[in-house]
Amino acid sequence: MREPDGPHKVGFRSFEVTNPEPIGVAGISYSDSTKIGLDIWYPGDEVSGYERKDWINIDPIIFEGFEIMTGYPKGLFEHLYRVRTNSFIGAPPSMNSSGWPIIILLLGWSSISELHTSLAESLASSGYLVAGIEHPGACAVVTFSDNNVYYFFGKRPS
Repeated sequence: MREPDGPHKVGFRSFEVTNPEPIGVAGISYSDSTKIGLDIWYPGDEVSGYERKDWINIDPIIFEGFEIMTGYPKGLFEHLYRVRTNSFIGAPPSMNSSGWPIIILLLGWSSISELHTSLAESLASSGYLVAGIEHPGACAVVTFSDNNVYYFFGKRPS
């Protein structure tokens, strides 16, 4: 991936948060629609010693989600984890963190935030905090630490 041109290095963290007032999608009934995933890119200063993030996590479930969305075999996507980004997992935020503007990255129907990494890195390197929101049922696939998996529109692999 092309290195971002802003003055900052880029840190990355991923979170799961609870949405106490979820907005339902007609025709989809999830047992736990109160969770959302957040991928956060932010300005950092020192990244040495921190691991460079894979573009797409090496998670077979993500590749299944891509297969469902595109109709192409998941084998076409399984190499994407080898692409390294310019984001460093868990790197400390820049010490000059007062007043970062926040950009909410609305992914679009059936996307995942990682597909927009280059844009997020470019913005974060220029001093923005970027939040990619992954909604269960609206993204290609969202996985949570409790092993719950939500596919786009509730579709499951056959």
